[in-house]
Amino acid sequence: DHKATWLRDEARIDAAINYKTCGDLETALTAACPNGIDVYYDNVGGGHLEAALNHMNPDGRIVVCGMISVYNDIVPTPGPPNLFRLITQRIRMEGFLVSDHYDQYPEYQEQMVEWIAEEKIVWHESVLEGIEKAPRALMSLFTGDNFGKMLVKLG
Repeated sequence: DHKATWLRDEARIDAAINYKTCGDLETALTAACPNGIDVYYDNVGGGHLEAALNHMNPDGRIVVCGMISVYNDIVPTPGPPNLFRLITQRIRMEGFLVSDHYDQYPEYQEQMVEWIAEEKIVWHESVLEGIEKAPRALMSLFTGDNFGKMLVKLG
């Protein structure tokens, strides 16, 4: 729960849910988002996407940048059974790749420097030292053992 606490206290996020300890994700989302969800950024897919779809407001938007819940699947996982909500709620769901927007990097960099200086952006890093720790660092991305950006410090 320390990640959710950090998000609320340090990153000043209105609500954060630890899906591993919250019990029922649907109930937790209802409590965290009593007025529904307007924008959902998905890096997980699977049950998280399914739960978010059930709480999306009309004309909501879902931005998809990853599907970590299915990366290691041996048998393909079927999509959420509630995709019909995209139609009934007029929800837009769109995938994107950061590499499609490299032309905007100078503008992004300038804005981020400003926001960091103003402390509008905060972050947390997990750092392991030594190249021999690289496999562990990689696996932590899939197990949730890292906290924030995973880095391997060399030399």
